Amino acid sequence: MPDVRWFAGGPRLGTALARAQLGPVPDYLAGAVETGFPADVTLAVDAVSVDAGIATVVLTPPASAMDLAHRRAIWAQLVATLLRVPGVQGWSSRSRGRASGRARGHGSAPVRH
Repeated sequence: MPDVRWFAGGPRLGTALARAQLGPVPDYLAGAVETGFPADVTLAVDAVSVDAGIATVVLTPPASAMDLAHRRAIWAQLVATLLRVPGVQGWSSRSRGRASGRARGHGSAPVRH
């Protein structure tokens, strides 16, 4: 279920969106939806960088310990969110220095793992 929220545009939009994804489900959706992100997974670097159209999200180490189903849930949320940022054409996620997911394209971009 999409959760439409409004964010200020600008160079830190990707960071604001990633933080929103990592945060808890809003109270008004509690019980109806759940997030793919466990509470102990946060941004390891306090920014989402964008280079050559690729947004890079660096997550804390618990992200790499999750099972495949949880990693796919994270990837789906990141793809659906970050590909909406102007200038972002793909994304890459890292945890403990290892690539944990990446995608390129719009909307239903394939996810490689």
